[in-house]
Amino acid sequence: MRKFKSLLVILLTNSLVIAQEIHSTNPNAAPSTVWAMSSELDDALLKKDTASLEKLIHKDLILGHSNGWWETKISLLKNLPSNKIHYHEFRIISEPEIHHSSENLKTIARKLTAIGELEDYDFEVDLKILELWIYESERWQLLARQSVEVDFDE
Repeated sequence: MRKFKSLLVILLTNSLVIAQEIHSTNPNAAPSTVWAMSSELDDALLKKDTASLEKLIHKDLILGHSNGWWETKISLLKNLPSNKIHYHEFRIISEPEIHHSSENLKTIARKLTAIGELEDYDFEVDLKILELWIYESERWQLLARQSVEVDFDE
């Protein structure tokens, strides 16, 4: 399992994305469902809605922030309600792109600007995000996410 997680993290580190889950969706979800998954994840992060996140994220989540900080499902659900991180807004730069789609796995890339605070430090960062969504327990769940800081003005 550790080898799988390490391989997954290495794969994600070289990529970009975001995405999310829709309750009891068909595993052959259309692009509109994928975009709704992304929106639901963004809303839950903005509202610090841990009940929604509990359903949206897989038990084995690996979430890589653009500053190199990694979180698991446990640490995300613990840190988000605290004042450690607070998201104010996600400005969507483009619609999510599906790079891989199979019955139980979707790889999605997105571009957005994240605005918020990390430990009383204000941030506004342009991000390319890569997310892996897995269809398990009759719903889509975020398995892995890696964001990379970029400059959309260049």
